[in-house]
Amino acid sequence: TFGILPDFSGVLSPVPFAHLDDHRFGFQAPADEAHLIGTTWINQQWGMSVGCPSIGSIGTNSTESSLSQLPYYCLDRFPNGNTGLPPDLNAYQSYMQTVGQVAAVRLTKQFPTQAHNYYQITWEPGGWTSAADMVTLYQTAYQALHAGDSNAIVLGTTDCCMNDQVGEFNWLGPAGIWQWLDGISFHGYIQDYLVQLGKGPDEQGIVGMMRNFRSLLAQHMPAHFKMVCSELSYGYPNAPTATYPDTLTLDMHAVYNMRSHIILLGEGANTSFFFFGADYVYENGFGFYFNLDWPGTPFYPNDTSPKPTAMAGATLVRLLDHTTSLGAIQGLPADVTGYLFRDASGKVIAALWAHNTTFSGSDTINLPVAAAGAGGSVNLVDMMGNITTASYANGQLPLMLGETPVYVIANGTATNFISVLTPAGL
Repeated sequence: TFGILPDFSGVLSPVPFAHLDDHRFGFQAPADEAHLIGTTWINQQWGMSVGCPSIGSIGTNSTESSLSQLPYYCLDRFPNGNTGLPPDLNAYQSYMQTVGQVAAVRLTKQFPTQAHNYYQITWEPGGWTSAADMVTLYQTAYQALHAGDSNAIVLGTTDCCMNDQVGEFNWLGPAGIWQWLDGISFHGYIQDYLVQLGKGPDEQGIVGMMRNFRSLLAQHMPAHFKMVCSELSYGYPNAPTATYPDTLTLDMHAVYNMRSHIILLGEGANTSFFFFGADYVYENGFGFYFNLDWPGTPFYPNDTSPKPTAMAGATLVRLLDHTTSLGAIQGLPADVTGYLFRDASGKVIAALWAHNTTFSGSDTINLPVAAAGAGGSVNLVDMMGNITTASYANGQLPLMLGETPVYVIANGTATNFISVLTPAGL
């Protein structure tokens, strides 16, 4: 397969980021695959069982002007990492302070316009049985990282599913977890994350889950806290064959992925990570790329080619990476979902789609983009990045929606006419 990367330079004016932290997309993938799609953040595994470089080895050869991705530090790999405290807590504390010191030097030398370093402490920590022990882990990591790095942002607790993490915070909250978190990391999975009819994010209630999650967090976290979804994708229910996945499965894979990431960002997440680069052997279909070495190379194959999901991801990144979230669009039919984002250039981007349980959703709406009596035109972008022009009259833009997201690029004044529900704590 091949893909054509979209170019939106004719409809969106590039604006430099005030801080590199403002990039909104990451990818669990090799740097070349991530760079093609356009994501910025990439996992940097510096857990205690892996190690980190020495301060003296941090040079300035990897600069902001290079193709290097921004490091998102994952510190979960330590003895007893998924079940309990490290056996030597003093050694863990010393190591975490060293991590902070090394990352602080790296920030100064390699990413001078990045405001903070981000540290994710645990990764799907399902084996813990003591809330007090888990809070002790976070207290130790928090104090050590801040001692080593004055710009540290400590994130947790990164459960597999949002509902699980709500339950975990209700368990950890009375034990004192909130004071040891600067922000929140989570995985955006819902109950069933395999590509099947009737199992899309809308049908499984991801919007309600995210709002419930944000409502809890807004009670305990400061306003505008950092929120990172560090993993989300969908897999196939069956193993690949010569005739599978079929076209419908590939279409749903792209659509479910894009809609899920739009929803998470639209409902208040700052950053969302795609998962995974290319398909791998022990789970089916999670990759954004085909693994052409299948099944001989289980991870990181030499030969890959893009799925529709990869090209849809390239479109999503190029449209929403420079945005801030305004919220869910109100007044839509029950079978339509939409979110509004403000681009750094001043324009607004609405992402909308229809949905039903048979993947045949369709609806026609009128989106208010200007004052009554006004006419004009806006740009429409489909899921693969193709640009068209659409006219509106009397301030209303007629839209025919289907299962694939449609992006509307309008003047910033459209926010005066599109009603949104602002996420809790945003």
